[in-house]
Order: sequence, then C-alpha cells, then structure tokens
Amino acid sequence: MPQPIGVNGWHATVWEYIPQPVGATPSPEDLRALVRDLHALPKPPRTPPEADLLGTPRADLDSHDPEASPVSPRQRAWLLGECDRVERSLLELTADLAQGLIHGDAHVGNLFGAPGGWRLGDWDSVGFGPLVQDAVPAMMGHHRFGRPRDRWLRFCRGYGLDPEIETTAAARLLRSARELRSLAAYIRAADHPAVHAELRRRLRSLMSYERHVWRPV
Repeated sequence: MPQPIGVNGWHATVWEYIPQPVGATPSPEDLRALVRDLHALPKPPRTPPEADLLGTPRADLDSHDPEASPVSPRQRAWLLGECDRVERSLLELTADLAQGLIHGDAHVGNLFGAPGGWRLGDWDSVGFGPLVQDAVPAMMGHHRFGRPRDRWLRFCRGYGLDPEIETTAAARLLRSARELRSLAAYIRAADHPAVHAELRRRLRSLMSYERHVWRPV
C-alpha cells in the first residue's frame, strides 16, 4: 500500500502490530549489536539531514504562555543559556569525532521484539552526526538513572568502544546535549503532575550540578 495515506487533508501511515515476547527484555548486548550494525552500513545514496542533538527544548519553552509556563523565569533563563553554550561547544568539540548515520535515540526502551530477534524502532531522530552519540543513552544509564555501570561496560565490550570515553570532554558534552534534549518532552507534558515533578527534579539536578537519580515517566 502506498504511504502516507491522505484523507481530507490529513496524512497517516499504517503500522503493523507485532505482539511482544512475554517475559523477555532486551539487553545492552542486543542494543549494541544493532547500533554496531547500523554504523557499519555503507553511506546512504543521499546524505541524511544533520542530527539535531539538542532537540526542541527552546521551541517547547516558547510554546507556553509565560504566565502558565512549567518553568520559572530563572529556570527558563538558565535553560536557554545552557542550550546556547552546548550548541556552540558542539560545533567546536565534535568536528574531530567519527561521523556517520546515527539513530539518535538508541536505548533499550526503543527495542521491540520481532520474528528473528530484536529490532530498533523510533527513527524520528535519525541523521548524520557523531557515531558515539548512539552510545550516550547507555552511558547515561548509570550517570542519571541509577543503573549498574556494568550495563555500560557490556555495551562497550560488544561495540568495541573504550568505556573510559565517558570521561572525555566530547562525551560529557554529548551527554549534556542529551540531558537538555530530554527536557523537551517533559516541558510539553508538564500538565501531568508526575511529569511536572520529574521536570523539576531534572532541572534542579542540572542547575545545581548534583547527581539526582532521574526517573522516566
């Protein structure tokens, strides 16, 4: 069936529902195998768009009436300033990193079971960028979500990546970009109390440089 389908000015795509395996969860090894295979693909016939490492926190802030914003004026000023700082630094520090086609949001939560094994879904962030960016979600597991660092080490072993890369300036910067990027969805959905509470937690930890454990909502 040709897609997208247009009806009365609206467009939609058709997805196939695939029942997920009961009791099975993807591992860091499953993720790194898919990421490694993606990065080994030949260059696509058309150069993909440049990956947007920061996402949309600025636009999501601007979409709110200042009187009803889920962030305070102080938080807003800090967040906008931090986006500017990270964006400038990305231009300087990532130019020397290996570049290629990246998924942009590669984490085990975006794996789904299919006949023959796990598949990587959610391709909204695909683009051309630093390959190590696809390792940043695994890196953030122990930095922000309280997961065992062994999961990061297992990802690195299978990919062929030195786990100590997480201590480099470039990796820290890429992690900062993803942390800022993660705020966008929470700003958009901050009318939900649990989401608003998590947004406050993440902003507080970022602004105070404290390692609060984040909780996906």
